[in-house]
Amino acid sequence: MLLGQVLTDAGRSEEAAQHYLDALSIAEANDFRMMQGEILSRLGEVERNRSQRMDYLQRSLVVFRELGAVDRMRDVQNSVHRVVMGH
Repeated sequence: MLLGQVLTDAGRSEEAAQHYLDALSIAEANDFRMMQGEILSRLGEVERNRSQRMDYLQRSLVVFRELGAVDRMRDVQNSVHRVVMGH
């Protein structure tokens, strides 16, 4: 996941997305729910396709809602708002 963040910071979004997808597979296989939500929110940040971005962010919201992670939910809701507004 950290490598994905480094690649994002370097402007290499496609490579970052691939690392995030790999990390998501591992998190799902091990039922690491908080990690799943975090990775999904990061995928929502780097994905170029708007509908796919919304899908990742919505999935992240569901995970954080189930966990009761209110602060992270608010952060992701702000990301959803930015996508809807076209930013």
